[in-house]
Amino acid sequence: EVTRETYEFYFVQGLVNDKCSIANLRITAVRKYESPAVQSRFFALKETFKNTPGCNTDEAWVFHGTLANTEDIMKDGLMVGGIDTDVKNGRRYGLGVYTSINANVPIQYGSVRCSDGSFSHFKGSVILCRGLSGNREKDIVVPDDQKDYIIFRRSEQLLPQYVIDFEYPK
Repeated sequence: EVTRETYEFYFVQGLVNDKCSIANLRITAVRKYESPAVQSRFFALKETFKNTPGCNTDEAWVFHGTLANTEDIMKDGLMVGGIDTDVKNGRRYGLGVYTSINANVPIQYGSVRCSDGSFSHFKGSVILCRGLSGNREKDIVVPDDQKDYIIFRRSEQLLPQYVIDFEYPK
């Protein structure tokens, strides 16, 4: 777990706060993961992109919301719905891993409603990843009507690095 006193915690909190408009969102924990297998696939693809005409190695920090087991995702990497796993949400823009540079929508996909007596609130987790753009014609989709979304066509384009646990009132 990344402690609140570290630069890393404030870096992650800053990305969330800069890209989120949910009132009273409170980060309860930030957990950092390093999976050698996922890192190896990511950096191998980055090298391939570097040597492929029309591809670039630009990276973006992106959020992915899920109710699935984040431990498994951090260990094995994200999977492309419809190819590597069943589609849970998101087909509007084709197959891929749906992410956003804005935390709002992923937070909604990663939240569950909790009721503690008379108080109702939401809590959950989102995954913060490094994403490789590659060839903008075939490796990613940035929808015209949803400019904050980035749909990655290949799981190797994403390097999940942090799980951000949160809660917020109804």
